[in-house]
Amino acid sequence: MIKRKLLISICAFIVICAGIMRFVLSPKRETVAYHVERLGQLRVTAAWKSEPDRTGTANDFMRPQVWFWYLRGAPSLSKIMQEREEHQQALIQLGYFERREFTFTTRTQWYADFRGMMSNTVFADTNWWFHLDTSKPQSVLITASKKDIPKFEQIVSKLNSGQTQ
Repeated sequence: MIKRKLLISICAFIVICAGIMRFVLSPKRETVAYHVERLGQLRVTAAWKSEPDRTGTANDFMRPQVWFWYLRGAPSLSKIMQEREEHQQALIQLGYFERREFTFTTRTQWYADFRGMMSNTVFADTNWWFHLDTSKPQSVLITASKKDIPKFEQIVSKLNSGQTQ
């Protein structure tokens, strides 16, 4: 009986200490570190990777991703996209991110070359985002750290001049 109480006490102590450490070590809200961390988490917890299959098979509900999705409140894809945008806007206001629109002047099928050149570029911060707008098929909206915007300018400049390498 005493061993059981001791074991329960030790487990409770460990859980309480872990909670305190998480609280103390986690970045404070309204800081760059907090918003960058949340964007990273949102990038890997996309709803389309976590939602249960529409058929709702028993195997699907046994996947850990589905359980974590339910624990997060079963967020929809639109809710995740909205939260991403809120964190991007916060980083823009804090001066860490910049949002720029780039227009491709010489080509109509620019997307494949653009993605290829981006994948071959080393960025200072991997937390960059690009947004496509169907009403502007020749443009891309980039949200990235201020250090990386010149690299995107170079990519677009090369593509507009006809270079694909």
